[in-house]
Amino acid sequence: MKENERRLLMVFVVLAAVMGGAILSQRFLQWSHRLDRLERDLELAKMESDVLIAQASLWKQRSEWILQTQPVAADSYDAGKGLLVLKEAAEQGGIEVLKTQIEPEAQTAYYQQYGVTLTVRGELPKILGWIYSTLDPSAFIVVPRLRISPEKDDKSQNVVATVTFQRRFNPQFAGTGAAPASVLTPSEAAASVPVPVNAPVLSPEVGNP
Repeated sequence: MKENERRLLMVFVVLAAVMGGAILSQRFLQWSHRLDRLERDLELAKMESDVLIAQASLWKQRSEWILQTQPVAADSYDAGKGLLVLKEAAEQGGIEVLKTQIEPEAQTAYYQQYGVTLTVRGELPKILGWIYSTLDPSAFIVVPRLRISPEKDDKSQNVVATVTFQRRFNPQFAGTGAAPASVLTPSEAAASVPVPVNAPVLSPEVGNP
């Protein structure tokens, strides 16, 4: 082998070694970064586990409260009938019910959901008090949608509100239905609403249509 050929071969070997080392270094860095990410993920998972373990008694109390408090319906008719109490309470409070629309039923592993959308007309304080009176946590009623708008050409300062109520019953029907929770007046609700471990949330959307 000639001298020039030896030199070329040496250069080729050196270049191959350098390129091979660069590729191995890049893969090693990628592997190292992957290990760092896994380590961070494990640390976060451990922190979450520690928090959940520390809150075990709290979650147990919440679970027991739900099991003891969640309403049980005899059948779908019984569940839907309980929602009519909301309409009756509005009418008794001097609020005019313009429209009633039954919402589609929903079923999950944790509850059966029945709903109704009521379009009502009346004074704003009365309507807000009526809505508030329905939100006794033990009734398992939530208000996911609320729209309020002033009534056109009305000098009485009335408003029109469209409210969707959803009640979440126990996922299993009972042999005999439990009576629906009574709807309190605003003053009674303010005085008697308990502070449960887990309560329904009012998330209204207020605005003009």
